[in-house]
Amino acid sequence: MKKILLFIAAMLALTGPSCTRKMEDDTPLQSPKALYLPRDNYPLDLSTGQSLLLEWEYSMGGNVRYQVIFDKENGDFSNPIFATLSDNSGFLPSATVPVDMLISIARLAGGQSGGQVTVRWTVRTFKGLDFVTGVQQGNPRRLLLTLPIDLPESVRLSGTAVEGGSRMMEHWLAIGDSETSGPGLRSDSIFASYIRMSEGTLMLTNETGSKFCLQAGGKVALLESDVAPASPVTAGLALLKVDFEELKWSATPISNVWFWNRPWDIENANQSQMTYQGDGVWTVTVNSFNIALETHTGYDSRYHFRMDFAGASTDRIGPSKADVQVSEIGSDGFTNAYRYSDGIGNQWAYSWKTLENDDWDGGSVTVTLTMMGETYTHTITLND
Repeated sequence: MKKILLFIAAMLALTGPSCTRKMEDDTPLQSPKALYLPRDNYPLDLSTGQSLLLEWEYSMGGNVRYQVIFDKENGDFSNPIFATLSDNSGFLPSATVPVDMLISIARLAGGQSGGQVTVRWTVRTFKGLDFVTGVQQGNPRRLLLTLPIDLPESVRLSGTAVEGGSRMMEHWLAIGDSETSGPGLRSDSIFASYIRMSEGTLMLTNETGSKFCLQAGGKVALLESDVAPASPVTAGLALLKVDFEELKWSATPISNVWFWNRPWDIENANQSQMTYQGDGVWTVTVNSFNIALETHTGYDSRYHFRMDFAGASTDRIGPSKADVQVSEIGSDGFTNAYRYSDGIGNQWAYSWKTLENDDWDGGSVTVTLTMMGETYTHTITLND
C-alpha cells in the first residue's frame, strides 16, 4: 500500500506543471481589429434623453476586459477625460452610455449649455495589469454632442432694440382659464416681457453669462460671441415670450389696454383706454369713477383690466380670487395682478373693489398697471 501511494505522488509531481501550463492563457494581448458603431462624426442631441450604444470587434487576445475612453477633439488618450467599463463588467465588446454620463463627458470636453462639442472615443483593452489603447484598423471616432439648454434662473434682454437698452425678463405667468381654478402659476422654463421693441440688435443673457439670440422662424439659439445680432422681433408694443425648454420664442403685438369699471352693467361699462408709460407700465386718469349706488343693490365698485392682442384675443387682468371683499382692501397681496381668460365666467369675476363710500362715486382716480417683474401689480388712487 505504501508503494502505491508513493507511485501516485510521483505521477502527480510529473504531470502537475504540464496541466497548469495548459490552463494558463498565454495568448498575446491584442487590441480589437476595428470599431463598429456608431459611425465617425455621429451627432447626438442630448436633450432627447437618448442613451448611446458603442460597439467594436472582439479582441483575439484571449480573456480580456475593455474600457471605453473619451478625450477632447485634440486629445491623444494619454490622459483621457473620462473612462468607463464596457457592458457585463468589461467583458463585452459594447458599452451602453446613459445620457447623464454623456452630458458629463460633453461638459468635461468644454461643451456649453445648448452648444455642440466634439468628443473622441476609442477602446482600451486589458489583460491582467497590461493594456493596449486603440484598435488595429482605423482611428478613434468622433461624437458631436449637443448639450441641452440649462433652464435659466434669470434672463436679461439687451441691445439697441430693447426698450431702455436693457430689461430683466420675468418667469411667464400662465393664464387662469376657469372661474374656480384661480390664477395660473409662473413657469420654470418660459420667460416673458411686456415691452416696446424697436429695430436694432437683441441678445439674451442668463445668470451664468451664457448668451442666446432669437432667430427668424421662432427659434432660440446659443450665441457664440458677445456681439448682439439683429433682432427679428417686429418693432412695437408686444408680449415677448421665450421658451428655453422648447427653444422657441413668440412676440404678440398688444393693441390696447383698458381700465374696465362698472362691470355689473356690461353694456354700459366704463372702459378707459390706458397709456403706455414704458417699462411695462400703463396709466390712466378717470375723471368720473363710477360705482353702483341707486342703480344697483348696494355699493359695487368693481374694476379690472383688459389687454387686447393682435388676432382679437383678450386677457382679463385681475386679483387672485374671483370675489374680492371690501374688507380685503389694503391687505397683503391685494394689489397683485394675475392673468385670466376674458371668457372666464361672469362679467365681474376676478375684479377688485374700492371703498364703499360716496367720495369714490364720480370722483377722479388715477390707475396704474405694472406688468413687469416677478409680481405684477396695480394701484388706484382717489385724487384730491
